[in-house]
Amino acid sequence: MAVTRFSLTLLLLISACFIASDAFTPISSVTSLNSYLDTLGQPEEADKQDVKIQPGDKLPVVTMHWGFNPPSFVTLPVYCGSRNIVLVGVRGAFMEESNIIVRTFLEKSNVLKSMGVDEVLVTTVNDGGVTGVWNQKMKPAGSILTFFADPHAELADALGTGEVDDAYSLEQGILGRSRPFVMYVEGCIVKRIEVASGADGVNIDAASAIRIVEQVKARSQGQLAH
Repeated sequence: MAVTRFSLTLLLLISACFIASDAFTPISSVTSLNSYLDTLGQPEEADKQDVKIQPGDKLPVVTMHWGFNPPSFVTLPVYCGSRNIVLVGVRGAFMEESNIIVRTFLEKSNVLKSMGVDEVLVTTVNDGGVTGVWNQKMKPAGSILTFFADPHAELADALGTGEVDDAYSLEQGILGRSRPFVMYVEGCIVKRIEVASGADGVNIDAASAIRIVEQVKARSQGQLAH
C-alpha cells in the first residue's frame, strides 16, 4: 500500500464499546511509512520541552490498540497522515482527573474543528477493553474525539511522558502510566507539546489545545508574511 501525503486519509470506524457496529479495519502493513515521513518538512525552531519528543520532530511509529479478544491495531503516523491532530494523554481511564480533561474536549470539540483540527486522539496506558468501556461512558458521539489504548506504554515511552514515580503518583496508585499531555501535530510533525506533572493534570485541557493551535497558526502566518 503506497502511503503518501496526499492519498493517506485513513478513517477509523469506531464501535461503541462492542455493541453492534462495524469496527475499523486494522492496518496490516506500512510499506512506505519511512519514505512518507522523509518527505515531510524540516523541523522548525521552537521552545524545548522536558520530554523526549520536541517540536519539529516526526510523530513516533507506535502501535495503538482498540478493543480486545483480539484487539485491533493502528500505526499512529499512518492513521494521522497529513491531517491536523491533537493528541491528549491522560493518566488512566475512569480517573476523575481524566474524565474532567475529556469533558473539556467534548465541550470544545466544535471550536477545535473550526480551527482546522481534524481529530482529537485521547490516549491512555490501559488495555483496549478498558479504554473501550471508558469511551462508551464518556459518550464522544458527534464530536471529533477518538479513544486509543497504549497498553504497553509505547507512545508514552516514545514521547518521554512516562509517569514520574513521585509522591503524588504513589498516592494515586498510577505507576507506569503517562503524565497528562496535549500535543498538536500537523502532517505527522509535532508542532508543540505541553506536559503536566504532579497534581496539575487538570491544567491539560481543551483550553490548552486551543491556545497551542492559535500559537502555532500565528507563528506560521508570521513566517508567511515574511
